[in-house]
Amino acid sequence: MPAVVLFPVFLSGLENSVSPCGRVSLLIFFALLCFVGRTAKDVFLSGILFIATVLVTNFLMIFGAFDSLLEHTGTWILIRTFYFGLAACFIVVGSLYLKDWWQYRQDGENFQARLKLPPCIEKGHALFDGSTSRSWGWRQFTVKDLLLIVFLPTILGYVMMMLGSVWPQDYYIFIVLATSGMEGESTKGLLALAYYNLAFILPFIVVWLVILFTVLSEKFKLFLVKHVQFVRIIFSSLFISSGIASIIFLIR
Repeated sequence: MPAVVLFPVFLSGLENSVSPCGRVSLLIFFALLCFVGRTAKDVFLSGILFIATVLVTNFLMIFGAFDSLLEHTGTWILIRTFYFGLAACFIVVGSLYLKDWWQYRQDGENFQARLKLPPCIEKGHALFDGSTSRSWGWRQFTVKDLLLIVFLPTILGYVMMMLGSVWPQDYYIFIVLATSGMEGESTKGLLALAYYNLAFILPFIVVWLVILFTVLSEKFKLFLVKHVQFVRIIFSSLFISSGIASIIFLIR
């Protein structure tokens, strides 16, 4: 299939990934990696499972595996209600980060943060006192480890993709009909779908690699701590903008 055809397919996947629903999923994924991963291997495994679940769920959704569930009116009401609540929470969290940033400008080092930063960049967290490890060596997994590192990322990946089904699927329909729908074009259709889904998970991969690098690099963690107020304003912007964008999309 010519690159001139695959490039728009790739761009459409990226665009869908950073849609209001996609940004919500990215922030949930970010929070998962920050607060679950105690070692580099935890972050690696959790990220792989979440991204793989997103990829598989996307493919299954394209081929109608969840149509019977998504056709129910109650499902759509539940999904939209959840997004409204999540969007409101994002705006509150972003506002608290913004207030902390402003308060720090007023009080300096004496201020008390209303909202803690992710553990991987919080001063005094275990990543700095040695109780967590950058080692890739195996350790004995407990039931809690299995729940947090294996089952939680898998379930969240599936749930967030199902919730994201409220976003219009025009690109999916175009790709399927324009390629695999023609006689003898099934291979090209699958290739287009693969490109689309690879583009869709690319932002997730970037977030995953950034968190993994943060856990592995002591210098980078110290850099983030040194510029912690800049990190707060970035978090504030991401949460507030994602919350507002989600609400605007839902009420349109």
